[in-house]
Amino acid sequence: MRCKVCLDERVQDVDAALAAGRSAHSLAVEFGLPPESMKRHARSHARRFDAPVNRPGTDPLVELTTALRTPALGGDTAAAREYRLALHAVAAQSAERPAYNVLIDPEWIALRTAILRALEPYPEARQAVADAIR
Repeated sequence: MRCKVCLDERVQDVDAALAAGRSAHSLAVEFGLPPESMKRHARSHARRFDAPVNRPGTDPLVELTTALRTPALGGDTAAAREYRLALHAVAAQSAERPAYNVLIDPEWIALRTAILRALEPYPEARQAVADAIR
C-alpha cells in the first residue's frame, strides 16, 4: 500500500510545508488528509527535506489553531470542535505565564540605587524620585 500523502497531487506543497517546519497535524487539517497518514509521511520521507522539521520559535498550538480556523468557520463540525479546544488551550497557555515583577529584578534594583545615589546632593529631588518610584 502506498502513502496516501504521496498519492495526493499536492504532495509537493505538503513536503515544502514540512520542510518549512509546519507540524504534520496542522497540515493534515489544512489539506484534509488523515493525521496519521501525514505523520507517517513526515516520518518516512523526512530524509527528502532540507530544512529541520521544527523551526525554533514556532508554536505548534498556534499553527494548529490557524490551520483549523478556515474549516471550522466553513461548517466542518469536527474541525469546529477541535478549533474550540485549540483556542481554549491557547488561552490557558497564555494565562499560565507568570507576571514579571520588576521590583525584584537585580538590574532594576541596581538602577534605582544608582539614581538615588546620584540625587544625594539634591535631597528634595531625591525624595520626589523615591516617592514616584514607590
